[in-house]
Amino acid sequence: MPNTISGVARIKIDSETVYHEIEAELSMELETKERETKDTNGTEYRAGKKSWTMSGNGLQVEDTTGTDHTFSALFGKYDASAEVTVEFTTDSTGDKYYTGSALITNLTVNAAVNEDPTCSWSLQGTGALTEATVS
Repeated sequence: MPNTISGVARIKIDSETVYHEIEAELSMELETKERETKDTNGTEYRAGKKSWTMSGNGLQVEDTTGTDHTFSALFGKYDASAEVTVEFTTDSTGDKYYTGSALITNLTVNAAVNEDPTCSWSLQGTGALTEATVS
């Protein structure tokens, strides 16, 4: 079904996927401004600033079969405080995707006994988030 974001959606950072991603999340927020005067009947709200974040998690793998990002690659971008281009996409023709610039604000590695190590990342949008259609 076109135009549906489903469980196959993933985050791309600088046009590359993060290898062995398990979960991806896009969150958008609209701040509201409260307005109440002697001439209003109760509190009114108006639109304020918009912000957005993306986050994901997956297996912490350093060997890839292609050009996917590894945790080490994400660390390099985080360490450089580099702004990255991100997409939340299914890569399926006709589906919507969301893209913008962001900073990697959090990287976490978790290594539990007898389990595969996992990692997670958080991205803070640094401007407008735009919607487009996969062609």
